[in-house]
Amino acid sequence: MPTTLVDKAKTVARPMRECAGKTEGRCYIYCIIDCDEPKNFGCQAIDSGSGDVHTVVKGGIAAVVSPSSQEKYAINRQNTLLHQCVMEYLMEQGHTVLPVKFDTIAEEKNGVGPEERIVHQVLAKRFDEISSLLEAMRGRAEMGLKALWRDMSTIFREIVKSDAQIMRLRSKIVRQSSLEPRDQIGRAQFAMRVKLGELVKRALDTKKEQEERALLDAIRNIVVDFRKNKTFGDQMFANLAILVEKSRIEEFDRRLNGLADAIQGRVNLRYVGPLPPSSFIELVIKWEE
Repeated sequence: MPTTLVDKAKTVARPMRECAGKTEGRCYIYCIIDCDEPKNFGCQAIDSGSGDVHTVVKGGIAAVVSPSSQEKYAINRQNTLLHQCVMEYLMEQGHTVLPVKFDTIAEEKNGVGPEERIVHQVLAKRFDEISSLLEAMRGRAEMGLKALWRDMSTIFREIVKSDAQIMRLRSKIVRQSSLEPRDQIGRAQFAMRVKLGELVKRALDTKKEQEERALLDAIRNIVVDFRKNKTFGDQMFANLAILVEKSRIEEFDRRLNGLADAIQGRVNLRYVGPLPPSSFIELVIKWEE
């Protein structure tokens, strides 16, 4: 029977140090959190060996950073996973997390260190904005939800059966094909097959939209917000980022399992979370010279 599948990236524990340290030259920024004191966190930094993940604090909000030996980080699975793992670790510690765009680096400039630049150009300058966003995301998390048809032959049969134009054109192609040699396809036959493919593709897209809407309707009363992401291949008809209250995650899980039971054999539902709300907010930091 189809079930919801829960998966989660794991952080790699590192020993904690007694206090948050200074970062010299350059530092990588993961996110902004609600925190009013210097802290070191026991999670792996994106630049292993350069130093610990720690806070840069200003007035009850904090940037989470680590020393960086690089000017730029490649967008690859390892780096993006480490960036994500730090934020997930902070969520597990009870912090509200505002994701910062991947590969955001603060550098020393004109004798001003990276942490001091973060304090003045980010935490102080954007204090009201950040405080408001932290309040909006407090107690909430993102869940990634995908829905895939299990048997595409069944889906295509449903499309043919429900669309008279497709049914007529398919029948015409079958009749003409039976009268022509297998190795000979005339221009008219070829054109009809192209047309049939276009009609089926259009009908499939419509069916995806309908079933995505039905899925959202089934969970809408426990969803704070959602984002639609690109789907891949014919089987996937929904790829959603769902924002939910953390207190309702168990209810979200029960609702999806109930749906999975109701559509047994037809649809496979998969979700991952709780995650940082990266689909709903991503802070972009632009540095002043």
